[in-house]
Amino acid sequence: MKRQLIFSAVALAALAAAARTSTPRGFTDDFEAALAQAKAENKTVVAAFSGSDWCGWCKRLDKEVFSKRDFIRAATNRYVLVFIDKPSDPTLLSERAAAQNPKLIEKYGIKGFPTVLLLDGDGQVLDELGYARGGAQNYLNILDASVAALPYLKEWFTPLTQRFDAVFKELDGGLDATADKTGVERIEAVKPHFARAADALEKIVEEERAKDAPEAVRAKRTALLDERADLVKEFRKIVATPNDELLSRMRP
Repeated sequence: MKRQLIFSAVALAALAAAARTSTPRGFTDDFEAALAQAKAENKTVVAAFSGSDWCGWCKRLDKEVFSKRDFIRAATNRYVLVFIDKPSDPTLLSERAAAQNPKLIEKYGIKGFPTVLLLDGDGQVLDELGYARGGAQNYLNILDASVAALPYLKEWFTPLTQRFDAVFKELDGGLDATADKTGVERIEAVKPHFARAADALEKIVEEERAKDAPEAVRAKRTALLDERADLVKEFRKIVATPNDELLSRMRP
């Protein structure tokens, strides 16, 4: 009975929110109720952070995915959907969302929109997604694949991101240490830091590509490794570019 009451409350909140606000049909704007339903039904929360009336990619995600009946029908059966909006027009938010959303955006460190977080019933982040081409069915496939990969992320993805983060932290520290220099002097000072970062990233990419990751998490790992391999190329371009050319790019 309790589970049914929680579901009914979330469903009613979703209908009310969709009728008067920017919240898409099938979503609720009641974050705490969404967590309670997820916990009661052992489901994953799909929390969509959006700038519904000003963010171009958010509008595309809504038009191509969130507004589609097939997506709503399937997704509401598998997940608990909650919409956390940051519109330029405050009248698009319910009173609850106006008070709640800024706190959630700060809590989860949302820097760009759209951001789609997969959360457990305690509000812990399990995975992070964003806009993806391919329409409603493809987005459902991405959600399903992400949830299927969750048991493997802790072993096969989190340590990988931590290795990369350590390189970026060292690079940031090195660049900060050159902040007192200007012009060509600073360019000469930062290049060794980019060179070391490129070497470190390249080594990680090579080592991780050699590992036989489970299929459920393989595509996600490969995408990240490809991104970091591209970053290696960009860092090496910086190192190889003549100082005068880099200096001209830095000037307004």
